[in-house]
Order: sequence, then structure tokens, then C-alpha cells
Amino acid sequence: MFVATLIFWLSIPPLDYSRFEQRSKVIEARDGTPLHVHLSKDDRYRLYTTPEDVSHKYLSALLATEDKYFFVHPGVNPFALARAGWQLLSSGRIVSGGSTITM
Repeated sequence: MFVATLIFWLSIPPLDYSRFEQRSKVIEARDGTPLHVHLSKDDRYRLYTTPEDVSHKYLSALLATEDKYFFVHPGVNPFALARAGWQLLSSGRIVSGGSTITM
């Protein structure tokens, strides 16, 4: 199982991060207040944001509901993937997933 996972992992192509480089153009007032935000090239609002720009309560709620082990696992939660695999094998259908915020 480990060897199969390693082979699969190594066969995954590198991620394309180019869409994150296409940020929206923001027109700001002299005091830095945004006046207008243009869509990015792919018709999305892509604004540069840091964790400090977002409410701590929102980040806490996001982590609690989506990935409570975010700060513990290395980007992939092996226990969640093993659980999801076991549930798939034992029930014959997808019962739960093993994705993380990082994924």
C-alpha cells in the first residue's frame, strides 16, 4: 500500500499556481481605501489577503468545520485518507472524504 501510494504521489503533475498570480487591479483612494476593484483576467475577484486581514473568528470557524487538524498534518491528513479508504472498501461506496484545506 505504501509503495502504491508513493508511486501515485510521484506521478501527480506539479500544481499550476498561475491563476493566483493574476490578481485583480484595485483602485485606491489616497488613504488606501479601495474605490474600485477590477476583475482578474479569468473574470474573478482575486485580492491579496493575509490571515491578519481576516477575522480571527472566521478563521477559527473555518478550521473547526473544514480541517481541525490543519496545524498538525503535513498538508495531507493520512488518518483521514485511511479512514475514507477503509469506509470505501467496507461499504462499497464513498462514505466520507479525506481532503484538507491544503488539498
